[in-house]
Amino acid sequence: MNKKVIALGLFVFSLMYVQCKKDSKITTEYPNNKVVEKKQNLVGSWSAIEVSDDIRNLAQYVIIEKNIKSSINIITKASTQIVSGKNYRFDISLKDGNKYMAQVYVDIKGNKKITTFKKIN
Repeated sequence: MNKKVIALGLFVFSLMYVQCKKDSKITTEYPNNKVVEKKQNLVGSWSAIEVSDDIRNLAQYVIIEKNIKSSINIITKASTQIVSGKNYRFDISLKDGNKYMAQVYVDIKGNKKITTFKKIN
């Protein structure tokens, strides 16, 4: 019985390790035509993602919470990190010319918290 449990545990660990080491092919184009085609998908590491409705909603949440009066022009450099929930990081360019980097933590219940918000050039 113990040998079966150990063998099963090693098998599950091997599958998790292979999945974490597997390259995921994500193509992301940034404003100055920089293209990222591959990111290594490791648990806890940042992975580039497309700017989706979820990212747009998080960016709008940040703008409202930070009481910013200008509207969003473009969202770039979106990435995510799996933790005990998910971290989302992205750059926001506003119509008034200001640019910000924001990071939002979303827990497993869907609660949001802005963890980083800073002006960038």
